[in-house]
Amino acid sequence: MRVSVLLACWNAERYVAEAVRSVLTQMPAPAEVITVDDGSTDNSAEILKSFVPQIVLLQQPNRGVAAALNFAAAHASGNSLAFIDADDIWVPGKLNAQCSTLAENPELDGVFGHVQAFASPDLSAELQKCIRINTRLEPGFMKSSLLLRRTAFERIGRFDESRRGADFIDWYARAISLGFRWKMLPDLVHLRRIHADNMGRRDRARQHDNYLQTMAQLIARKRASGGVVA
Repeated sequence: MRVSVLLACWNAERYVAEAVRSVLTQMPAPAEVITVDDGSTDNSAEILKSFVPQIVLLQQPNRGVAAALNFAAAHASGNSLAFIDADDIWVPGKLNAQCSTLAENPELDGVFGHVQAFASPDLSAELQKCIRINTRLEPGFMKSSLLLRRTAFERIGRFDESRRGADFIDWYARAISLGFRWKMLPDLVHLRRIHADNMGRRDRARQHDNYLQTMAQLIARKRASGGVVA
């Protein structure tokens, strides 16, 4: 299985090197790692350049995560796609477990795994008191815990670039409506970093609005197709 890993980066100089290393040390290694610097104003692009030629580095003006991942996907050559946020970490064995599952189950479009949140070492003690961090192992319905067949991505379509902060929820809702077939592995595959600049805190109002718009659109689609809205 030829895996293309896609990473979008915007001002993640403190974390992106660790994210990239967690991908490059996977066994088996991915066929390619395509990173997109999304108009960073910090040192992110220089850090990513230090990994070339182990990775491919693309650059674009700041357009958001969805646009950056769509840009990366257009350059990918793999028959499966995996994603990682620039501030998160894959655990060893992620790709091995998920590639094996897809190979053994040709009817599946994708494989998720479990995730666990952790407090970033640079998160101040004061902020740790203010932020409730759930460190339980939980099913990971998110991009960074997913390995996806390229054919499924092409069938379902690209990420909606207007849904900043809710692009994966929109994509997943669309996928389910199109018969997306998935499996959730019990394995821990992904560590989600909690830090002071997570998007949910940095741009909470826009993310909330995008969630509401996405859910309203999903309900409208269900009603239009005669589906039941719970």
